[in-house]
Amino acid sequence: EKQHQRGGQHKTADAVFPPPLTGAGREELFFIRKMSKTNEDPVEKKIRQIASFFQLHFMDEISMDEIAKRNGMSRCTFFRQWNRYFEDTPAQYLLKLKLQSAADTLLHSNSKVSCIAAALKFRNPAYFCEIFKKHFGATPLQYRHRKQ
Repeated sequence: EKQHQRGGQHKTADAVFPPPLTGAGREELFFIRKMSKTNEDPVEKKIRQIASFFQLHFMDEISMDEIAKRNGMSRCTFFRQWNRYFEDTPAQYLLKLKLQSAADTLLHSNSKVSCIAAALKFRNPAYFCEIFKKHFGATPLQYRHRKQ
């Protein structure tokens, strides 16, 4: 392995330095690592693929019935299988992804809270503010001001 000096520390040339993961991202990484250590069965693979799909498409309207159908499961089976690997329900998982995206947007833009809520498909900005406060302990604007 080649090594090079970076910031006073030796790092391997092949090392990857991903951004820090939070919440659902950490859970997904844990899940992927767990899966790589075990023999992967088709259901486990599907659930991991669905979680990845959620991470890529959380800003879209997602139908759990459609997700289940596309993956050859009934809605009930999908939820049962999902719950074998994740503590959160699929809806909670998606909500956490949206809230983390909102928090990132609040810190890195001057977008209005109502615009952020609309972009994340929240129909009611007041509801968005309420769940944001429950999750982060501050309203979106308080969060923006505290973190800047």
